[in-house]
Amino acid sequence: MKEINYELLRKRREKILKLRAQANEQQHIGLGYVMTVDGKQYPVMACFPVGNETEEATDKLKYLLNGQKS
Repeated sequence: MKEINYELLRKRREKILKLRAQANEQQHIGLGYVMTVDGKQYPVMACFPVGNETEEATDKLKYLLNGQKS
């Protein structure tokens, strides 16, 4: 069984996030799900930016999970 070096993965992730920040590249969350309308199923993809400046990601995630109840 292959061993996973979590410390190396953490350092690699930090490096990638640092490079993205320097390039002004935003990170996004993408959610895919199936919506059924009148017995037909349609694939839906929701994508929105993640950031500390706003609560946009949290609000959209709550909306997607709870529907219009949020």
